Amino acid sequence: MSRAAEQRLLEQAGASAGMWRAAHAGQRDTWTCASLRELLLAQNRLFTPAPQPSRFASGPPGTCFAIATRVADDHEDPLDVEGMVLADGVPFAFGHAWWVSAASDHVIDSTLPAGAGLAYLGIVLTEDYRPAGDYARVTLAVQHVLTSSN
Repeated sequence: MSRAAEQRLLEQAGASAGMWRAAHAGQRDTWTCASLRELLLAQNRLFTPAPQPSRFASGPPGTCFAIATRVADDHEDPLDVEGMVLADGVPFAFGHAWWVSAASDHVIDSTLPAGAGLAYLGIVLTEDYRPAGDYARVTLAVQHVLTSSN
């Protein structure tokens, strides 16, 4: 993991967190963290990029959250992680999901090409949260579509 990539990821997460805090001033003042980015920075857990084990197949772009949850549900060892990644050739960090072995912080990335993930900042999700989190993501996506089309 490159120290420069880590620093760039943390700077971008900080800028995004500041934007969310300013955009919701007066609405989220009682919240400990006004956004996921702010929570990620509060936890400050960086993960180490690693080659993907051959027993896991890569999925298409846009399926990282579903794949990370499914792998964590189907296997005893991997833990589902959600957060941000800084990827090679992409000028900004973006929301992403991956999994790690319970024994290490080494990333197993299901959707980025090999070596593309330069730095990862995330939170390991508990078994209790994952089903609720997936439901919330789907609900928010549906709400967005419904309000956008009116």
